[in-house]
Amino acid sequence: MIDAALGNIIEVSVVDLEKKDGVGKAKLKIPGGTQYGARFLIKGKGMPKLHGRGQGNVIVQILIKIPERLSREQRELLEKF
Repeated sequence: MIDAALGNIIEVSVVDLEKKDGVGKAKLKIPGGTQYGARFLIKGKGMPKLHGRGQGNVIVQILIKIPERLSREQRELLEKF
């Protein structure tokens, strides 16, 4: 929730054909004010193309989890915000 509101750089799992297990990491910049359901594209880091060269793209969808329980201090800080 905080990363979406303020912006941040996160790591996302992607396909990496050079690694033994095929899983790598890519950095994704989340701009401040990102809303639930927003989608971002990481080019060339998806599954290999079946009848061609290169790799497909990865689409990252933002699903923000809101805390169910807040401490008194957390609640007061959110109310001040």
